[in-house]
Amino acid sequence: MSSNSASQKKPTKEEQKAEHAARVRTKIQESMDAMKEQRLRDLFRKRLDVARTGVHSFQGKKAGESAKAFRSYLAILEEWKGVGPWGLHPGLFDQKKDFAELLLICGVYWDLAKVFDKTRNPKNHQECVKYLDKFIVFSKGLPHQVLAAETLRKYISNNKAIHRADFVNAYKRVAEDKCFVVTALVDEVDEATLYRLRDFRDEVLAQSWMGRGFVRGYYFVGPWIAAGLDRTPRRVRKTVAQTLDWAARFVSQARLIKTFGVLK
Repeated sequence: MSSNSASQKKPTKEEQKAEHAARVRTKIQESMDAMKEQRLRDLFRKRLDVARTGVHSFQGKKAGESAKAFRSYLAILEEWKGVGPWGLHPGLFDQKKDFAELLLICGVYWDLAKVFDKTRNPKNHQECVKYLDKFIVFSKGLPHQVLAAETLRKYISNNKAIHRADFVNAYKRVAEDKCFVVTALVDEVDEATLYRLRDFRDEVLAQSWMGRGFVRGYYFVGPWIAAGLDRTPRRVRKTVAQTLDWAARFVSQARLIKTFGVLK
């Protein structure tokens, strides 16, 4: 009897107070967690409105307002996914279920890169480069990669980029094109040149053993030529680009060459 009564001994007042305080703390923490989850759910539901505000501000050329809205949208997603600043990456999303969201994120990073491209302030330049990097991360390996590369090419070709070298480098990383020389001269060549030369490769050169041999040889030396062009003065690059433009216009008639069997 004495052992049972000892084991069932009532807790002291201090122990009761400590137990009560622990229950109160648990309830407060649960309440705070619930409030945080609800706040996150509310923010997540509003994220598209925030992004839409950024798009409208960007279209209205209100750079500051658009940057603020876009950053808020990204911050919501970062908190939702439990990552820190700059921590978003495609692996956090379902590429099929969340494709629309991935495309929106890519577009937001692109618009932010353009916003911060409009100033020569070193700090803003760093921001521009970071946003370009994230644009690439949310483009490569995804269904819209080709669209992303074309978007970059047009921005560069239209002479809109202030930090031109950064956008050219981003294009090379996204395009992953084997037309090495034209890619290296993306800021100089006519926009139709790449497509004309691709067509010539696929519809003419690829149809004969001599043409295929030429293509293989180009794939071997092309990267070396492109690397050399990256280091040449702009006047030389423009001359090479003009030559390529002329050649591309000439070979756009390649179907006639193929029809007459010149390369066979």
